[in-house]
Amino acid sequence: MKRNQVIVIVLSLAMVLILASCQTASSTTDEFCQISVQGTSTVKLEPDVVNFTVRVSETAPTTKEAQQLSNAKVSSVLSILDSFGIEKKHITTNNLSFSTDYSWESGKQVFVAERVTQQISVVMHDLAGFSSLIDELGSKLTGISFDSVVFDREDKTEFYREARIKAIEDARSKAESYALASGLTLDIPVSINDGSAYVSSNRVSYPKMMAAEAVATSSMSYDTEVPSGELEISASISVVFRAY
Repeated sequence: MKRNQVIVIVLSLAMVLILASCQTASSTTDEFCQISVQGTSTVKLEPDVVNFTVRVSETAPTTKEAQQLSNAKVSSVLSILDSFGIEKKHITTNNLSFSTDYSWESGKQVFVAERVTQQISVVMHDLAGFSSLIDELGSKLTGISFDSVVFDREDKTEFYREARIKAIEDARSKAESYALASGLTLDIPVSINDGSAYVSSNRVSYPKMMAAEAVATSSMSYDTEVPSGELEISASISVVFRAY
């Protein structure tokens, strides 16, 4: 009997300790409050590549003739790009179209010419030589369009990481201010929700390139200047901190 009584007493004590532990944890949790903040940051970086497009459009009485003219001009463009060390893997055709041009005369549609258009996208890593490339294209070729110029950074991994770390630091700084003003002590984060992270790119728009005849007859010559500027990566994050 005594042995059974001892077992009962031990079990009872264990139950009391468990209940006491739960009550302590519950009361401790009740003593904490939460501070929700949003952290933001911006990291600046220098671009190391430039993306742009070159568009060739030629007309002729037949599609075949227009295509031959277009092919010849595209070949010249590719030759210039190659002379500036741009690899073939960084040159892509993103548009090739055949169409017919018409005009309206006395309310009637009149055939004008067949048109062939080809547009290529280019990635250039030599930013120092970019201005010279523009001048070369403008002085050697006519009837091309050069646009969609975007300066970018090829690998932005570390900059995104830096922006996110700074966003966390900004969130903690804000939470500490709220905690101090409320007479609380800031504790660890209880939740972190990743927000947006994006890069603002530098885009430059160019009209049709200057004709070779205009360059030849110009009394003064100026080299093209294309400042690449800075890029910015912005990040935001929502954090809930515990405070007591």
